[in-house]
Amino acid sequence: MINVMYALNKKVFNQVIISSVSIANHASEPVHFYLLTMDLSEKNKLYVPVEEKERKYLEDILKKKNSQNEVTIIDCLEAYKSFPFNDINNMNLFTPYANLRLFADKLPLPDHIIYLDTDTVCNSDIKELWDLPIDEYEILAVRDVFIWGLKNHRKYFNSGMLNLNLKKIKETGYFQKARELINKRHMTFLDQDALNFTWTKMKLIDRKFNRIHHGFRRINDNVIHHMCDCRAYFVYRYKSNNLNIVRRHMKCYRPLIDECEKYIEDFKKEA
Repeated sequence: MINVMYALNKKVFNQVIISSVSIANHASEPVHFYLLTMDLSEKNKLYVPVEEKERKYLEDILKKKNSQNEVTIIDCLEAYKSFPFNDINNMNLFTPYANLRLFADKLPLPDHIIYLDTDTVCNSDIKELWDLPIDEYEILAVRDVFIWGLKNHRKYFNSGMLNLNLKKIKETGYFQKARELINKRHMTFLDQDALNFTWTKMKLIDRKFNRIHHGFRRINDNVIHHMCDCRAYFVYRYKSNNLNIVRRHMKCYRPLIDECEKYIEDFKKEA
């Protein structure tokens, strides 16, 4: 069983449908998907968690690909509130859900798991990423292509795909150190910066496992295509209310988008 987790609220559930279906379409083994979520609607009306109806709907889709695929929701609110983040990093581009991956060591998760941002698409068997040797490392990641000028920019990785050894992370206190660092200094990329500045043993792996730069030109070479919107002329981000941008710029994804758009529309009808 391959383990994959996302951190999300209800707003980006459509993107998780696309990402998880792309994984299931290529996976040679069953995949257990973990959805990290929490209810912060008191803070922001958009911060609504995914619920059982989303979990069941997604699992029903994925079981059509492999009857052993599973989807589990993990409510992270208790773990999130157990660590009092201060105000030093309140003004940033990211929602609190971006920090949920930093609590993976406190959640009921397996020792080995792959974290993915919701704006990712899998183009081949994710088992290739899963099977990389990780016992000696806390984390396997891909160097970020948009970071320059930092002292450690040659080892600075993007946090949109993280192959995690949670057993070792618990031993070294890696995520605890990352959480504490967020309260000590202002950071532009928040959890990503914290993860980059506190690791003990990390390994950079091939870009094909988190292709960002020119990803749309090298689809056949990508295991994970990360369609973040850092620079719109390099990469294109699908949005839950506008999938046409993907059809327009990446014709190879049209079958996936057509398939998933039907799932999205059917879910809306059921809701």
